[in-house]
Amino acid sequence: MALTDQQLLDKIAEVRNEVREQGNTRVRIADLFTFFMDWVKGLTPGTPLTATASQTEATVYGGNDGKVTIMPSGGVAPFQYRRDPAQAWGPAQNTPFTYLGYSAGSATVYVQDSEGNTTSATVTVRQAAPVLDGPLSVDAAAKTANWAMHPSFAGLSSYEFSANNGGSYTTTAARPVTLAPGTYAAGALRLRLKAGSTYNSSNYISNAVAVTIAAPEPVYNAQLVHGQSADGITLTALAGVVFKYNSPQPAGDPFPATMELFAGSTPIGQVDFNTPYIGQICGITYNGTTYHKNFVNGQLNILA
Repeated sequence: MALTDQQLLDKIAEVRNEVREQGNTRVRIADLFTFFMDWVKGLTPGTPLTATASQTEATVYGGNDGKVTIMPSGGVAPFQYRRDPAQAWGPAQNTPFTYLGYSAGSATVYVQDSEGNTTSATVTVRQAAPVLDGPLSVDAAAKTANWAMHPSFAGLSSYEFSANNGGSYTTTAARPVTLAPGTYAAGALRLRLKAGSTYNSSNYISNAVAVTIAAPEPVYNAQLVHGQSADGITLTALAGVVFKYNSPQPAGDPFPATMELFAGSTPIGQVDFNTPYIGQICGITYNGTTYHKNFVNGQLNILA
């Protein structure tokens, strides 16, 4: 408690009288000096005690070797610390002071100075990212990429997927991931766990070998009624065409002699045949390439 001006004056008078009566000069002047310093301290109070905390992350996902360091500021040294308000204060320690053995999550540490002032600081302890193992499984026929659900990360469902060597990632809504047509070099397809509250994005797993995903062959469902002319049918997909008709038609029942194929308003080819029956091979010319086709169960199918 700070001394008042009157208390200081009273002390000076007390020491003066003792020195006059008893001559105990050295001891009483030392006593007066201590009293005077206490009075000066009351005129210039110290800085209030505050504290900050920092963390060192756990070295493995789910580990408990994280660290929390508390740094007091202001107050009056020496300082005592504790990590649980239910615990007693520990012995005076050096500043800053570090506690060990933390798992990921929020942590609060407490400090007390020599005058009994207390404060605390809170920090989130982080951890190393989860480690995925693989490789990424790619099914070229199904046009999908898939991965094992790692039991130790059962609660972590936010996966991110990249199809461009990690240039950009998108969050997957489901597995497996559908792949766009194209050729992917080894390592181009990447999967990782999305960053969590206590760790950055995980390592990624990728395709071990190059893979080509074929473009799907679009189907143009032009239902041809017996005797209907198919001249001038507009093609809405460019990479392949299937003409369907009401089947089976009686043997010897002719179809139109020519079907012209268009992309928008541009003619891109034609089907040449005279009297195609079910099972009969004919030729289709598409962008300068002739494909062999036949009618199977009423559908014009690509054979080669």
